[in-house]
Amino acid sequence: MWRGIIATDSPHFITSPGFPSLLGDNEICRWSIVAANDSQISIKFPSFDVASRSAQGDCSQGVLHLYERSVSRDSYYCGNVSIPEYKSLTSTVVVLLTTNSPSGGGTGFRLSYQIASCNQTYSESSGQILSPGWPGNYPHLSNCQMLIEAPSGYSVSLYFHIFSLESHEQCAFDDLQVFNGSSDTGPLLFTLCGPTLPSPIFTPSNALLLRFTSDDSLAQSGFHLTYTSSPLGCGGNLTGSSGTFTSHLYPSPPPANSTCSWLIIAHQGSHVVEFENFDVLKEPGHFGCSNNFVVVYDGRTESSPIIATYCGEDRPSQISSSGSYLLVKHVSGSGLIGSGFKATYHPRP
Repeated sequence: MWRGIIATDSPHFITSPGFPSLLGDNEICRWSIVAANDSQISIKFPSFDVASRSAQGDCSQGVLHLYERSVSRDSYYCGNVSIPEYKSLTSTVVVLLTTNSPSGGGTGFRLSYQIASCNQTYSESSGQILSPGWPGNYPHLSNCQMLIEAPSGYSVSLYFHIFSLESHEQCAFDDLQVFNGSSDTGPLLFTLCGPTLPSPIFTPSNALLLRFTSDDSLAQSGFHLTYTSSPLGCGGNLTGSSGTFTSHLYPSPPPANSTCSWLIIAHQGSHVVEFENFDVLKEPGHFGCSNNFVVVYDGRTESSPIIATYCGEDRPSQISSSGSYLLVKHVSGSGLIGSGFKATYHPRP
């Protein structure tokens, strides 16, 4: 069964076949939810009981799969569980129900869907934030607030992958403002506009408010960013084709006894990393790079081959990955640390 439906400002509902009776075996049902005007979609589950998990703990007996093709986002649910609200990143979400024989029981599901407000709160430890209308141009006269809340004692980092807003010297037309704290009465950290990809933003707070506004002319493609939260507010995944990243608190020294890692992901080919500035001091009395250092792995984990380990004040030579992943890890010990580093990455020619 396949069905296409339109999301509006009012909630509507989808139920599994025969709900609330037991699900049948070998069900395959698909719903494609599309929001008008390139809006995002809010999906809630007042009732969910789709197949008990297998003895291996997986969803092999039945699963509800939500996916968004354009951003490669997939979510899988099974069992008798409470599911948090799903907020789409794009204007189309496909809902796919599959049960196998035996189905493992379950009464199915009932979900509601409607156009989501562009005012959002993000409380997961990491995630993506897209401008309204993504991947198309953002709407005119937008006014959206996006609040990122991390646990107490954590701080938030932002990594920009794509950024294109209307240009103006004072960002008077379209802009993205970043406030330290949970409201726009907090300190204004940055006002961003134009086509230049911003550098990563590290903040000392566990709450960060983003406010996006646009005027009535010259809409652009907007922005795609990733946020992470950690006790130190550093590191994360870098998925843009090119960009800049810095050590935590750069150009100030990073905190002592800290570790930060950045995973650079190339969707095609491989990447090159170049250090524009490098000041990772050797600790007096320590041999080689044993206390403060940057280590680069040719892969996505620390079990991948090590390309090189760097310390001191000499700028490293250009680094190239052999595949789609490059992991950069910065370890800061105690005592003298140095100001850290600033680096860029781009596709390998």
